[in-house]
Amino acid sequence: LLTGPVFGVNTNLTTYALFIGNNEPYVYSNISMSLRMPLGFIVMPQAQYGYTQNQLISAKVGVEKHLFVHGFMNLSLERNFRSNLSMGEVGFRYDFSFAQTGFSARQTNDRTTLVQYARGSLINDSRTKYLRADNRNNVGKGGITIVPYIDINANGKRDNGEQKLSGLNLHTSMGRVEISESDTTIRILGLEPYTKCFIELNEGSFDNIAWRLKTRTYSVAVDPNQLKLLEVPVMVQGEASGTVRLEKDGETRGQERIIVRFFTSNFRPVSRTLTEEDGYFSYLGLTPGSYIARIDTAQLRKLQMTSRPDSLTFTIRTDIDGDIVDGLDFTLRKIVSIDTTKLIAPPEKIVKGDTSYIIIHEEVRELVTITEDYWAMQLGAFKNKAYAEAWMKRISAVVDKDVELIYEDGFYKVRVTGFKDRDELDSYIPALQNAGFTEIWIIHNKAKIVERITTRQDSIARITETVIEKQTPVVVSGTILQVGMFLNKEDAAAILDRLLAAVENLITVRNEGGLYRIQISDVKDSTEIQDLIPILEKNGFRNIVLINPQEISHIPITGARIDSLIVEEVKTNAEKQPIPVIATPAPAVPGIALHAGHYYKRAAAERVKARIIRKLGIPAEVIQEWDSYHVVVTGFFTREETFRYYPELAGLGFTEVYVMELPPQKKP
Repeated sequence: LLTGPVFGVNTNLTTYALFIGNNEPYVYSNISMSLRMPLGFIVMPQAQYGYTQNQLISAKVGVEKHLFVHGFMNLSLERNFRSNLSMGEVGFRYDFSFAQTGFSARQTNDRTTLVQYARGSLINDSRTKYLRADNRNNVGKGGITIVPYIDINANGKRDNGEQKLSGLNLHTSMGRVEISESDTTIRILGLEPYTKCFIELNEGSFDNIAWRLKTRTYSVAVDPNQLKLLEVPVMVQGEASGTVRLEKDGETRGQERIIVRFFTSNFRPVSRTLTEEDGYFSYLGLTPGSYIARIDTAQLRKLQMTSRPDSLTFTIRTDIDGDIVDGLDFTLRKIVSIDTTKLIAPPEKIVKGDTSYIIIHEEVRELVTITEDYWAMQLGAFKNKAYAEAWMKRISAVVDKDVELIYEDGFYKVRVTGFKDRDELDSYIPALQNAGFTEIWIIHNKAKIVERITTRQDSIARITETVIEKQTPVVVSGTILQVGMFLNKEDAAAILDRLLAAVENLITVRNEGGLYRIQISDVKDSTEIQDLIPILEKNGFRNIVLINPQEISHIPITGARIDSLIVEEVKTNAEKQPIPVIATPAPAVPGIALHAGHYYKRAAAERVKARIIRKLGIPAEVIQEWDSYHVVVTGFFTREETFRYYPELAGLGFTEVYVMELPPQKKP
């Protein structure tokens, strides 16, 4: 088949070959042309040539003229040389919207034939209540009915009350497109059956910019004598906008090229946008719901900046015209630069403090199910059985009593049993305290021949100090509070953000002996010390050390006064079971980790570990548990320190992010 213009004349050449058994192939070609003449006449010559006989089989010439808008007059003459036939025909056709009608008169040698005809078809679709007469033959053909509608709740299916939408334009690979202005329905008719029709939708044709298509292209299989229904959801999307400004030297100005990320209320990443030259940003494409906007934390660390506020929560309302939320404004500040000036080493005579403390919770139960009093202590409760078993091994190395694992209230609880009385139980507390255990539940079950009664006491903190060769120095002006030490600069910078938000004092980071020490250096007197300590402890800072500049001495403190005993009583709660206690290691050892994912091949886990270190600049490790490998982010002392990394890990595609406590053998 060859077709195209030849010297400006539309030409078509088609060759056929017929092979039947051992007979000689029958090969012939048809050539046809179409020439436009003055006054609207079209001349169409045709010829057929047989290669097998090497002769001209037939020749034909036709003339057609367009009349009365929808009418056509045609005249043709044909000579068949092989059959020795001569034919002449004159006819007229008129196309109505519902049918085609016409007549013709044909003379073949000495025979005359008169023909009158009318043809068309009916199309019926009961689902969309569509009935139409067509002037084309649609029997055996297929079709598609497209119904665009407002998906107001963005669930992807049409619900009651969701109205049809007009204005949608489309392109299709086949068929003819008919748009109903009355009910906004679009139909594609005259499709060849058992083929696929590709449809491309144009959302730019809508009147409202907030109307967006979730899917823009469709592939629909065509069935004969059927109109397939395709409902197209159109989502109503909202817009969020705001500004990012940089505060420097008491002035603020818009900051360009800052990444603003958007998350759902459960920290699932949605999208991101960049600020413009004046600090303005906007994003259109949020479906109705609650969202969180925040500056990209990885970029903030790279720029050594903090954001105020850290994040903003907003809601996109459900509205057919879309919703716009503005006023999402952030202010950036530079982080205090690191002071690498080293401190003078302290002398040998120092005050050594026993920085370990212990919190004892007491619970007394009177039960009718036992015949004698029962004493036990609980040292931890875990969701993960493997961590509970590791905790048992650590406890067994300290005490010579039975260590039991009890599953209760969804936790694996580690308890030490076999104590005769309270005095024997108390004798084991110092050994546990020296081993780094800081929280104990003491359970006392009393035998009683009545119904069960439960009482509770809580929060007894014991803090001790041992003075060697000198007394505790008096806090004077210039005293320094040290709140943490870290091996690398990145960890120190991460803690610095939280400290800046907690206090207003001058904060420095000093590099001494290879450790980055975060210090509050403008402490005036003891009164200010007593005011600062509760604030620091509330924000998760536990390793607080007092440095006296006059005597260069270090006094570890924990927020309570030296040699003091703090007792706080809690109201009695009837029928209250022991609250699960998550035991934490000694404050100087980071024992909290953030789980990112688990893998069955170590190579895959190592690749993920390297990716986290490269992308986020934070320490990560691979921990083997049975036949799988877990990738965790380490270096945290408290659970609160992990919160800022949730969205960053989620932004990298990790879906198994949760806080976990490292077993003793895995702690650094």
